[in-house]
Amino acid sequence: MKAETWKIPGTDLRMKCSSSQNSPKEAPDEETEVVIDFVKGMPVGLNGKKMPGYQLLQELNKVAAANGVGRVDIVETRLVGMKSRGVYETPAGTLLHMALRDLEMFTINNDALHLKQKLAIDYSDLVYSGKWYSTARYSLEEFMKKTTEFTTGSVRLVLYREMPLWREESLPTLCMLKKSPPSVNPATSTVMRKGSSASTVFQPVSQPWYRKT
Repeated sequence: MKAETWKIPGTDLRMKCSSSQNSPKEAPDEETEVVIDFVKGMPVGLNGKKMPGYQLLQELNKVAAANGVGRVDIVETRLVGMKSRGVYETPAGTLLHMALRDLEMFTINNDALHLKQKLAIDYSDLVYSGKWYSTARYSLEEFMKKTTEFTTGSVRLVLYREMPLWREESLPTLCMLKKSPPSVNPATSTVMRKGSSASTVFQPVSQPWYRKT
């Protein structure tokens, strides 16, 4: 039996699936900056303007889609067991997920963060299966709320053709800006993460498990 050769379509079929999102080639040849504000793990504002979740999604969708962010071509397993290939577009969701994961790295302790990431798969499976009102989903929701009670701050993303060039986080009372190279102070565990011409200096997170010495 002769093996089939790879077939590359003359036109990218993924581009035909979209009516509103630019491809990376169609995205503007310039940087676009967005700042997403979070309170206890929930997005509450965009570029300094407070807004409800639905409006925030709409506005962020426009910006992300224009920059070619959020399109993915995947093969998945349906509930009935069959394999399905599809092209999904989640411009705002992609940036929100990236920004929140970044912020969580500075506001959730290691054990809780690892457990949250594992339980997130179970949570998404329940939602995908239509079990929103199940006891399991409600229980996981309370765990997520507890782990993100200190996840408040802002994340600045600079977009350029599909993916952010760099990210910068700002946490209230826990950080300051300082123009210096990124480094780690071994005495205080202060982390300075590079962002453009400045670095964000992160102090140890003030959580119940943290005690100053």
